[in-house]
Amino acid sequence: MRANSNGVVSPSNSGDFMNITSGKCKLKWDENGKLVDFAASSKEEYVGFVPFKLCVAGESEGQFSELTSANCLLSEQFRLAGKERKEGATLFSYFHDGLKLREVTEISPLGNTGVFVCRSRLFNESGQEIVVNAFSSAFLSGMGGGIGESAPPLRAHWFEAAWHAEVRHRSQSVRELGLTYVSPHFMSKSFVLSSHGGYTTAKYFPSLYLEDTRKKKIWFINAECEGNWNIGLGHAAAYAAQKAGWYLESRHISASDLGAALVLRAGERYEAPAVLFGAVAGGIDEATEALTRARRVLYKKETAPLMFNDYMNCLWSDVTEDKILTLAKKAAALGAEGYCIDCGWYAPSDSLYGGLGDWKESPDRFPKLGLRGVLKEIQKLGLVAGVWTELELCSENAEAFSFPDEYFICEHGKRVGGGERYFFDFSNPDVRTYLFERVKALYDMGVRYIKNDFNAAIRWTTLSDVIAKNHRAAMAFYDGLKSAFPDLYLENCGSGAMRSDYGTLKHFCLQSTSDQELYYLNPPIAQGTLANILPEQAGIWAYPYPNLFDVRADARAMEEEAARQKGGRQTIFNLVNGIAGNLYLSGRLDYADEENAALIAEGVRYFKSLRPFKARASAVYPVGFADISDLGEFTALGLIDDEKTKLVLFFWRFGGNGTNFRIPLKKWLGEQTETVRAYPERDCGVGAMLNGKSLDVTAREPYSAAIFEIALKKEKI
Repeated sequence: MRANSNGVVSPSNSGDFMNITSGKCKLKWDENGKLVDFAASSKEEYVGFVPFKLCVAGESEGQFSELTSANCLLSEQFRLAGKERKEGATLFSYFHDGLKLREVTEISPLGNTGVFVCRSRLFNESGQEIVVNAFSSAFLSGMGGGIGESAPPLRAHWFEAAWHAEVRHRSQSVRELGLTYVSPHFMSKSFVLSSHGGYTTAKYFPSLYLEDTRKKKIWFINAECEGNWNIGLGHAAAYAAQKAGWYLESRHISASDLGAALVLRAGERYEAPAVLFGAVAGGIDEATEALTRARRVLYKKETAPLMFNDYMNCLWSDVTEDKILTLAKKAAALGAEGYCIDCGWYAPSDSLYGGLGDWKESPDRFPKLGLRGVLKEIQKLGLVAGVWTELELCSENAEAFSFPDEYFICEHGKRVGGGERYFFDFSNPDVRTYLFERVKALYDMGVRYIKNDFNAAIRWTTLSDVIAKNHRAAMAFYDGLKSAFPDLYLENCGSGAMRSDYGTLKHFCLQSTSDQELYYLNPPIAQGTLANILPEQAGIWAYPYPNLFDVRADARAMEEEAARQKGGRQTIFNLVNGIAGNLYLSGRLDYADEENAALIAEGVRYFKSLRPFKARASAVYPVGFADISDLGEFTALGLIDDEKTKLVLFFWRFGGNGTNFRIPLKKWLGEQTETVRAYPERDCGVGAMLNGKSLDVTAREPYSAAIFEIALKKEKI
């Protein structure tokens, strides 16, 4: 079979093979439905494998199968029972005659991006229960070469995460990972990233890349999540000399390392979360572009308004009607499009978490206008009015905590959680009805924006299936809110990007990308974020005039901080951070002097002007990724549009004594027409000049930043 450029499969002369393509990425299958070539050349055909791995209780799992998926051999006993082409997708049906278990893999090209989406399903067609101890959401082989002494130079890339240090790029060679030739036998080791519990991106982002640095090619896999997950890299050979290639795999079911087995009763089915995968020529820049374009095909949401939020380095939940309206007036004057009242609006002034789960206005924070009146005043300023919620959780001092146990996730007869946060059970329709009515009441008061948080996660050891089931029900609930209230914007916070994979994010228009409070640590977070989240969906903080957490109650400290903002260098740095993604404003803007207010307003205007460009742009990394724990002297981040007509370059200088920095741009520059400093327009101590295929930047002061635009000639790129 042969696939044309739009992914439609048509007959070819070969007869025994099927090719599926996305862009220049080709998948080649043999007559048994085994993947023999994943974006390799015609000279690199490999031993084929079906696109899933499976372990079933009572059946042999293969030697060392808990160490490497290459040895999970049960899937190779499945026969190809049929294939079908439907609406641009190719479906392979595999059947195990003894177990009466069917697996269906659906693969769809995502335009011409070089990326596919894989959806895998299991059907129990036997008359008895089957316990599945492991199942791949996708198993992709046929790439990367052998493991012998002449093995190609391969590198793995991935992104670590931690609270306040989100999305940190990491890279090592496969040899450094211990994936190397050591005997004539098979490789018993694999490299696996794992996440457990409801915080799906708290340790790692669910993506993994394999780069051939000699042939300039990169393969990648990226999974949606609903709870526990792992992504692995290994070699598929049964012995060292076998030409089987490397594999990338995603799992959400694994009893051995995720604590998650799947019990399929007679007649039941299971559908794994979707997995994106593909390959392109180049490296991490080109993979980022391909995945960004693919995410726009699959996940594109409405554009969120430019919001001001009064939490981060601002009111820190000490919300009152006077403080809110003072900040709202300033935010509107500087060009914000919405105002979100963060946590505290529902609680008594002496209790931050009282009423979490009730979602009724505080009895004493809005004595003159009430919450409805405050929202109305925000709307009069031309702003979208929003509030913070944490809809999946309930505090023990909320009225809702008196609901029956059936409203909550329980284990051994006890509610899961404690104190400030217990977990609603969204599989209970009464819970969904109750929370829908609470949101409707807010909507009727004028709320058109909800920042939804998730500041606790269910442990995974014994509740893995509950986590996944509750996540699916909660996401369906959010989709129901959008259907009922089409003009309601939904933001996902997830405790600052601790749950920000696209299994969640595809249901929201904006992701708050970090809880980092120190402005100069945000550039490396922005870099990693834009490799994993659409630039127009990534809410990146800019908080000029920060009210720092440790001294938030000290008015004199805030006045001293305001005095340090003179000259505008910190304000510019903040705005450069935010403009890299979807600008998200906070900070005590009511303290801003005339000079800094003008810089904020200018940054807001420039951000708005970039929206059409950003909606078709992806990130590039001309100097690699900065490390939040070792910033170095400077870093840079680029955004380049699909048509390759313009490069927007974000530059940050950190500490150190250097003032002159060179940014190599050979990969992107053809014949440039001009380079301009786009923000700020005034002299800010940062200037740049093209020098051949590089940009030479001069930054006189530490912790300074600027944005440059380089016009490119399309035909030269």
